[in-house]
Amino acid sequence: PFPRKRLRTRMAILLLRSTYEAVDSAQLLSEEDFQKRFFFERQAQWQSYRSMYEPQRIEQGDLSDPLYFDYISAAQWLTLSKLLEDADTLPQRYMRTVYVPPDEAAGTEEQWVTRMTERNASLSSPAALKTYITREVGDTVLRLAETDFRDAEL
Repeated sequence: PFPRKRLRTRMAILLLRSTYEAVDSAQLLSEEDFQKRFFFERQAQWQSYRSMYEPQRIEQGDLSDPLYFDYISAAQWLTLSKLLEDADTLPQRYMRTVYVPPDEAAGTEEQWVTRMTERNASLSSPAALKTYITREVGDTVLRLAETDFRDAEL
């Protein structure tokens, strides 16, 4: 295969972040659990993926490298796919760490707080989650493109 054009890093971040935020908003499991599953998926696939493209060099961690972006986004979606398959076996309650912004009126500083979270019962089936996640990814891409990445060259 011939080398492909490099991606704009901001676009790669927007796409990966949109998927992650959609998963997070579904409240399937804690961020820590998702990140652990995602890490193991990446680790399991990395060597075989690299060997498929030898002698081309893949810059691990470089989101503008199209081969690395393909790899990391596929690992993210494979992690998500496995979660969707297991949706009905995931715990209904779990500990979730959330950001609490500072409140000057109350005199509190920003903090991270761990809370018990109950999954949305309407998102318990794989079919309902697939519908929710795909809609959320699209909505999040548009929202981020219009807000956080508005001034970025995508």
